[in-house]
Amino acid sequence: MTAIQQFYSGQRADDQGRRIEEIWAWDDARLESVHDYIQWLFPTKRRSDFNPLAPVLEDADVVAFRGSRQLRERLLRSFCRILQFYGFELTENERALEVARSSSWPLRSPDWLSPGNHNHLRITRILTCLRVLGLSAHAKVFYKALEHVAREHPGQVTARTLDIWRTAAG
Repeated sequence: MTAIQQFYSGQRADDQGRRIEEIWAWDDARLESVHDYIQWLFPTKRRSDFNPLAPVLEDADVVAFRGSRQLRERLLRSFCRILQFYGFELTENERALEVARSSSWPLRSPDWLSPGNHNHLRITRILTCLRVLGLSAHAKVFYKALEHVAREHPGQVTARTLDIWRTAAG
């Protein structure tokens, strides 16, 4: 198993000694202030400029996540935690999948809803990871929610950022 698969399976820590369960339990202030965990929670095939020690997705990872319900469920847990951080929540039933604003939206959105915010890069990574690892429907509904927010808050998310997110979500 690769480092990413071991991390997601709970069999190893990241390069800083943190287990995935610890990161899921962090409060929002810590998720905002620490910058070297997002590459582990939402790995992509591109090496991170901010955390070059984090592993990149290998083809074996893509195959493993797409083929393992357990790995996808754990990725979904990471996604739900990060949605909470941004002030959203995921609702899922047999007919629909939706990302909507949560009750924490007024408190959480100011931390990321501003032009050029570093969280916009994180969101690109999240959308890309979800799409590549088998949660493309989740990436699409997250993009849809982000697009709606951008329309309601002109100037807070640039047109270029929206284009990047659209591409990342597929």
